[in-house]
Amino acid sequence: MGVDLDVTATPQHIDNHKAYVQAWIQSIRDKPETLIRAIKDAQAAATYMDYKAGLITDKEYEQACGSVLEVKQKERDRER
Repeated sequence: MGVDLDVTATPQHIDNHKAYVQAWIQSIRDKPETLIRAIKDAQAAATYMDYKAGLITDKEYEQACGSVLEVKQKERDRER
């Protein structure tokens, strides 16, 4: 994306990216389910954007949201 916007990566910019990735690595090491939760959240966001862009129907969106909500409820139940 930065290339498309002609953004120059400064050393500070690179350091920020490095710190961000290192924080994710540590978080996943500490609690591996963090990765699964992040993937599910990213999928939900992508589905929402597809819906708003008109790439999926109302029915497809509702089905996708339902499955995401079911997974989140199962995760909550497991944490108890």
